[in-house]
Amino acid sequence: MARSAGGVKQPWFNLSTGNGLYHHHASWNDDLRVPFKAMSGYIGSSRRAKSIDRPIKQILERKERITAEYRGLLQTDEDRQAFDQNLGLARTVATFIEDHAFIIHDWYHSVEWNKVREFGRFLVNAHS
Repeated sequence: MARSAGGVKQPWFNLSTGNGLYHHHASWNDDLRVPFKAMSGYIGSSRRAKSIDRPIKQILERKERITAEYRGLLQTDEDRQAFDQNLGLARTVATFIEDHAFIIHDWYHSVEWNKVREFGRFLVNAHS
């Protein structure tokens, strides 16, 4: 059974072509050239037998190393306790920063900027 384009595109193609904070950063939903270009890169890697998997182990090791380095810069037990509490909260809310980036910078901002554009067109048409 074939899936509709809308079923695949929503919400997963709400990825921004930039950081999502500016009106000119279109989402994949608005410009499908971006995901198709990425797919051609993945296909090329696959044909060369190159893995496209994320290096999760290395990412987690780097995250722990950097966290320990920043924690090591703190001078007082009070500061380290506050750091640990905030770190725990941050890791509960978004295991990977990409989670936050997708939900806020990509998904939310893509929808928001499209609504702003839609409202702008409404104002222009209402004035005409």
